[in-house]
Amino acid sequence: MVRIATLKKLRIAAVEEFGRETNKFLEFARLRLRRDGASNTEWIENGLKAALFADARAMVEGLLNDPQVEVTGSEKLPGEKRGGVHDKVVQSMFGAVRLRREYFYHAERGCGRYPMDEALGLETVIRPHLCA
Repeated sequence: MVRIATLKKLRIAAVEEFGRETNKFLEFARLRLRRDGASNTEWIENGLKAALFADARAMVEGLLNDPQVEVTGSEKLPGEKRGGVHDKVVQSMFGAVRLRREYFYHAERGCGRYPMDEALGLETVIRPHLCA
């Protein structure tokens, strides 16, 4: 029973965290409308879109950077060494998203790979330091 209650609390906290920008904008909009009254809604639509996109970026980052998500090809191959975790900013439909991904380096071949990039199809350009 305690475990279920803990999971529910964590889910509620995650929803509150991921909706933070939207909730801040909605509070701002309520106060402005109460103060100034109804008028052109363009500022509401633009502000709400920006807040929703900010929250969506945080959600995408949270999903893709979840350490419990299995990444295809993330096993260290023979001859490889772990090269640490590196950040990469990619463009999503919601804007820039920061990925944290593991790097494997093969000293004999003089190149490395990012399994997350491979799994997401992000490596479309061959770079000298990446194994082909």
